[in-house]
Amino acid sequence: MNHDFAIKLNVPSEWASELNTLSHASQTTRLGYIRSKLREAMDKDFTQLNGQIEKQKMFRDGGESGEYQWEDSY
Repeated sequence: MNHDFAIKLNVPSEWASELNTLSHASQTTRLGYIRSKLREAMDKDFTQLNGQIEKQKMFRDGGESGEYQWEDSY
């Protein structure tokens, strides 16, 4: 695994017991749990972003049929 950078994440001390509970239930460390949730959120965001990009391409390129369609712009 290549570690290109590190992030220091300050969280409220009240989160510690919750992170402990969730990480233990997931059989991982607190950091592993946070990483997995961050990855899940990033994947979701990238899927949404790629969908928006594809819609913009369809709008710009005139839709699948090559003709402009108003509905494709939504």
